[in-house]
Amino acid sequence: MGKKAWNLSKEIFTRMKSFFMPTPLWEALGFTYIGPIDGHNITSLEEVLGQVKKGAGKPTLVHVVTTKGKGYPLAESDAVYFHGVPAKVSSTNTAPTYSEVFAQTMLRLAREEPKLVVITPAMPEGNCLSPVEAEFPTRVFDVGICEQHAVTFAAGMATQGYLPVVAIYSTFLQRAFDQIIHDVCIQKPAGGLCNR
Repeated sequence: MGKKAWNLSKEIFTRMKSFFMPTPLWEALGFTYIGPIDGHNITSLEEVLGQVKKGAGKPTLVHVVTTKGKGYPLAESDAVYFHGVPAKVSSTNTAPTYSEVFAQTMLRLAREEPKLVVITPAMPEGNCLSPVEAEFPTRVFDVGICEQHAVTFAAGMATQGYLPVVAIYSTFLQRAFDQIIHDVCIQKPAGGLCNR
């Protein structure tokens, strides 16, 4: 009964572990999974990272959980608008921002062109797209923090006759560079997307 009991207890442990934690997926891919770790407990986080550095014999995934804006009450209560520190504005200029002009243009074009869609990777507020989304909720797509998917999604929609506009901050566009080349320019579906 010794070996059978040992194997049974090991199987029960593995099943319990997989029920509560996603370790089997990562272990099946050859990673060691550690976590979740409280990313705001610096002492604990440093200890875990030190142990991984000393004893990692294979790739290790450390799952760290943090709260956006932790320690800044305004950001904790409204993570969208207090994601970063706003710039100091010293002028009294009331001219619209580039993002506001872009959003107004999208609103005007969406009213004129029923095939126009707007795709953004978690940037609707920063691109001032809330009014567009309010008026055309089925034609504004927020794909989350995934610039790569935004570009490929737009390419796919273009092949089906839609007119996609992808709204990505220029500093984040580098994440989707491969998709621009491979999924938009090289493929040239529907007569060549780069020629439009």
